[in-house]
Amino acid sequence: MKLILCLLFLATQNVLAEEEFKVFVNTFDEDIDTSVIKSPAVKTTVGVGQSTSQVEKLPDPVEMEKIFKSADMSDEVKPLNQMDRDILFMKVVKRDLASVKKSYPQIAGEKLTNLKKIIDGQK
Repeated sequence: MKLILCLLFLATQNVLAEEEFKVFVNTFDEDIDTSVIKSPAVKTTVGVGQSTSQVEKLPDPVEMEKIFKSADMSDEVKPLNQMDRDILFMKVVKRDLASVKKSYPQIAGEKLTNLKKIIDGQK
């Protein structure tokens, strides 16, 4: 009986084992030596790799400012630097409004909804 319980315990541990750990490293500098991190758990790429840039999907800063202004968000984005504005913009583009509202509780939900409508209307 004890042997059966031990075997069941061991089998259960294998079933409940976590997913294999993976690390993805991307460098844009060919001079960086990634050989020191070679491992079956590490995948390295140099340059863009398989991922495509999202930069082309962002409007230029002047156009983005106009979009924020039309959504009546000038005051809300005023303290943000351009990278934070880009992040806000892409979150509104890519995510559902509930998660965006959770990320930006300082911005009124109606304004985020208006921003989403304006961005979606431009596509």
